[in-house]
Amino acid sequence: MKSNIHEHQNAPTEDVRKTTLLFDFTVDKTTKTVFIDRQFDAALPLVWDAFTKPEILDQWWAPKPWASKTKIMDFKVGGRRFYAMVSPDGEERWSLQQFTSISPKTNFKMSSAFADKNENPELPGSDWDLNFSEQNARPGDPVGRGTSKVSIAIKNESLARLERMIEMGFKEGFTMAVGNLDEFLATGGEEIDRVMRAGQRLGLPATRGLALDFGCGIGRLTFALTHHFGRVVGIDISESMLRQAAALNQCENCAFVANASDCLPFATGSFDFIYSAIVLQHVPEKKIVRRYISEFVRTLKPGGLLVMQIPSHIPLRRRLQARPRLYAWLRNVGVPSRVLYERLGLHPIPMTFLAEEAVVTTLTESGGRMLEIIPDRRAGEHIASRTYFATRADETSSPKCLKNSRT
Repeated sequence: MKSNIHEHQNAPTEDVRKTTLLFDFTVDKTTKTVFIDRQFDAALPLVWDAFTKPEILDQWWAPKPWASKTKIMDFKVGGRRFYAMVSPDGEERWSLQQFTSISPKTNFKMSSAFADKNENPELPGSDWDLNFSEQNARPGDPVGRGTSKVSIAIKNESLARLERMIEMGFKEGFTMAVGNLDEFLATGGEEIDRVMRAGQRLGLPATRGLALDFGCGIGRLTFALTHHFGRVVGIDISESMLRQAAALNQCENCAFVANASDCLPFATGSFDFIYSAIVLQHVPEKKIVRRYISEFVRTLKPGGLLVMQIPSHIPLRRRLQARPRLYAWLRNVGVPSRVLYERLGLHPIPMTFLAEEAVVTTLTESGGRMLEIIPDRRAGEHIASRTYFATRADETSSPKCLKNSRT
């Protein structure tokens, strides 16, 4: 007996790339198998990585508000993934996956079973067969921006296990999880597409040779920028994040650089485009934020485009509450994190702001020219923020700040 659930979801996008993504979920009790066909608005290599690399799997595999925590993953034939679904209260539900066959970027098979925290499987389990295929890119898509389809067959060893899996909400949970993956895959591309459209309206950048993603993290925006520029450099203070970025974004035209200084290790006039969002607000001092703005102008080419987001004002109460020690003290005395964040507005990460006038002054004194200032809510619902679009005022070089250059 088959029960068919056919769903179509709108991709979360705001431009001409908006489309309908296939989601077909079928339960066949006769063969004790669940069949899933799911389309993703991303290129095949990125979708393959999303299913096979633990650092990405943990970003989306668990339905919210649960989180995925991978303890062990060795993606090879005979290897395994041992992971837990973790609830907001810390409850852990462990599972063990063992990989039996791998055809890179085409197919992999694995057995899956619930387990205890000591990696003892609870049998019987299920056998997963995952097939990946690339769909045709749509007219106007940049190279590498086509869609991909994942077809999954999950065969259970017993009808009882299949029914238990369905009763536990597998269909609903998996739907939420792939929704998380949609968000993960779409965020970088959509954000950069919007920024590039704004740049086109301003007539900048004049050329699209080299771009800088400042505070790149795991490189989602870095990868998105590779569709618009000949070469992209991602820079970040965290070497561990950069290692993840390099593993996730194995493309020929991007590179990752570690830098803990407020002096950027690039030559004057290096970049056609510099982008920074939700990064400068976490720089601990205003004088360092100003220094980075000066460095952005220095390393920008004439005819280049600088786009940067910075909070313009934070209420005094929120400035005081943002201190991590206060947050940590309240957590230590037993106040739940959800109460601190949702009811009291506390956040464990410190935040810095720079008034709009100070940003404009710093930019102008550094040899830049402000083109446009757009209010945004990227720092939080109750925090004023701005996205600034700027360029070099002329071809005069800014003061040098070179310890070394990597371009």
